[in-house]
Amino acid sequence: MHTFEIEVPDIPLDKDAYRKIPLTFTASEDGFEGKLTASSSDPGIMPTKCEIIIENENKPSGGLLSGWKVEYELDYPMYAWYEKEDTKVHINLAIPHVRAILGKNKREAESRCDELQEAQVFVATTMMEAFLDDVVARLYDSRKETFDQTNPTFQQSHDAMIKKRQSLSKDIGQAILESIAPNIRTKTSGGKITQMDFKKENIQFKLWDLEMQIDAIPPISFNELKEFRGNPADLSIIHFETKGQVFEVGVYRFEDDRFVCCLHNYDKDGKYKVIMPEIDNLKQIFKPASNTPGSITLEDPVFSSVKITTWAGKHDKRLRVLPLTYDQYTMIPQTPILNHSNILLEDSSDWVDDEGGSLIQYAKHNSVLKNQNDEKLKDNLVSFVSKKHPRQMAKMFVRTKIIPAFADYNDIFKRFR
Repeated sequence: MHTFEIEVPDIPLDKDAYRKIPLTFTASEDGFEGKLTASSSDPGIMPTKCEIIIENENKPSGGLLSGWKVEYELDYPMYAWYEKEDTKVHINLAIPHVRAILGKNKREAESRCDELQEAQVFVATTMMEAFLDDVVARLYDSRKETFDQTNPTFQQSHDAMIKKRQSLSKDIGQAILESIAPNIRTKTSGGKITQMDFKKENIQFKLWDLEMQIDAIPPISFNELKEFRGNPADLSIIHFETKGQVFEVGVYRFEDDRFVCCLHNYDKDGKYKVIMPEIDNLKQIFKPASNTPGSITLEDPVFSSVKITTWAGKHDKRLRVLPLTYDQYTMIPQTPILNHSNILLEDSSDWVDDEGGSLIQYAKHNSVLKNQNDEKLKDNLVSFVSKKHPRQMAKMFVRTKIIPAFADYNDIFKRFR
């Protein structure tokens, strides 16, 4: 042990100022370790210790931050922290929101981080925050950074450290982000995002249009529809998102203004994965009417029979499709209202235009046929939409085919949970 003294200049300091005295040490070899204790003859000043380690600056090193590591610590409240011993940020999968993003174990977490940009961005930003939190704490602890106030409040200390952390992230954040998430999507596609809120069913959607595809080839399942078999069509795709499930509805426009709505794509591991394959088999056809009733005022209307999915409950068939009669209109989600003239009018803002007019209009099936003697179909309910609005066709597919199925599934799940 070596002892030495330093004489501090007896020069008065301004209030709240402090004095820095540089000390230079030269180590004789790499790997030297030691402790330096500073004490004062003033008994009111506590001694302070620091550790000194001399490393070879040319020795290869992983740096201060070498990666991330998965933990599962049920009794530990932090979701991420930095450990200097292994220079890694440890991410705790026991925390619910972390598990929702990365999965329940190391294999899932690494797989998602390899494939999913959402996971990559989460890991990158978590690494950045946890590492820089540690860096900022060390800077203030070593007095390389100081607070503006002599005795800062907790709030002032917190604000200063957050500001310093964000300042550091400006300098190194991009490098950390690119190391984990090198190919972030920056291009958006489609139209304006809108919302649909089915309050009774407690199901909300965000939706937007994707880019139209010209002369698209319909899926092989269209071979069941003889009138469309082998024919190309212009494809409008509308993207829908609700809690736990993402899907797209495709609207195929064939010659003679005939349209077919069906699922175009869906998340096969979503909340409703049990029933999505059956919904995937459903199709809704819109076409011009042989006779358009006088009550229909839409521009260039096409019509479709209103059919609602209901719960079949069989082990090999969970859903069935039920055609509605005009009097069964109350089964339609976001139910239209019946006016004094016995005409159905849309009441929800999801189904009216900026002037308050209904985007969907209704009639009895016999009113669209030149030969009105079809007893089987005459009282069935049909809906009309403008051929210029494939988005509304897709919304009607969701309204009558998907919402009832989702709502029934939710009710059954609650009962057996």
